[in-house]
Amino acid sequence: MEVCIFGIGNILIGDDGFGSRFAQNYKDEIESLKPGSIEVIDMGAHTIEAIDYLKDHLECQYLYIIDIINTQKSNEDIIVLEKEDLTNQPKSRIVMSNHSGGVSEILETSEFMGCLPQHIQLIGAKPFNMETGMSLSHEVERHMEKIRDFLVTEIKKNLNLA
Repeated sequence: MEVCIFGIGNILIGDDGFGSRFAQNYKDEIESLKPGSIEVIDMGAHTIEAIDYLKDHLECQYLYIIDIINTQKSNEDIIVLEKEDLTNQPKSRIVMSNHSGGVSEILETSEFMGCLPQHIQLIGAKPFNMETGMSLSHEVERHMEKIRDFLVTEIKKNLNLA
């Protein structure tokens, strides 16, 4: 796989399930952009499995992690953090997702093991509802298509697809 997309989140805790829902909703559409070269995986809240996946797929050049991200940005914005934002800053300067331990663990352990892809983006939206329940808030749900469009544009650019 040239492109790996991890949807991260716990679907039982409101907006926390955003990344998982994204992966479930757009897997077929995104993988069809270049069959055999793109894989969309719902990692759920079990982010440790992502490290094993990367270790077994060293050909992955582009890693996109879809999750909710705690930030001061406007509610209208999708949030995109580049590899440099995630790996070259002290942890105290980065405000990441509720899975920040998991995302940090993926990045640090994969780098240590020599299987961290060259290009990484954490893409998401600001959470609004972290109550127990399987529904996304309207504020977060409306970012799904924006993020899909952004991701499809990135993939087409990086894989030189028309």
